[in-house]
Amino acid sequence: MLDKLQLAPNKSRVYKKRLTSLYRDESDLGNVPYSVRYKEKRPPINTPYYDADSALIECRVFKQYIQRLFPIPQELEGQLCYRIRGYNSDFGTYYKLSILYNDSNLDAFNFACNIELVEFPSDWDEIALKDLRSLRLSSALTNLG
Repeated sequence: MLDKLQLAPNKSRVYKKRLTSLYRDESDLGNVPYSVRYKEKRPPINTPYYDADSALIECRVFKQYIQRLFPIPQELEGQLCYRIRGYNSDFGTYYKLSILYNDSNLDAFNFACNIELVEFPSDWDEIALKDLRSLRLSSALTNLG
C-alpha cells in the first residue's frame, strides 16, 4: 500500500481532461487535516523546509483516509470520484483533495456536500497516522509519539 503512495504515476493531461468532462462539478475538501491531538506544525510553502514531494505523498495518505471514512456507495459509482489537485504558486506547488461529481445527480451532490460541510474530519485516524510515521514525511506530522 505505501509503495503505491510513493510511486504512483502522474496522470496525463488526457486523463485529467476526461475526468473534468465526466464530472462537471467539484468540491474542494482542502489540505490534510491539522492535527489538534498532535499539534502538528507543517512548514509553510514559502520556506526552505517545505517539500512538495512529501506534501503530495501526505495528500495521498489523506485521500486513502477519506476513502475509508466516506467510501463511494455502489449506486453512485461513476457519479463521484476523489482527486488530488496540485496548485502552482509563486512559492511552489501545494496540494488539495477534491471530490468531483456529476452535478445533474442530486444524490452525488448531496454526498459531496455532506463530506465537505457536515462530516469532514478534524484529525487523522490511526491507520493514517501509522502510514505517516512509516513514511517519515518531512512535511507531515512533527510531534508524533
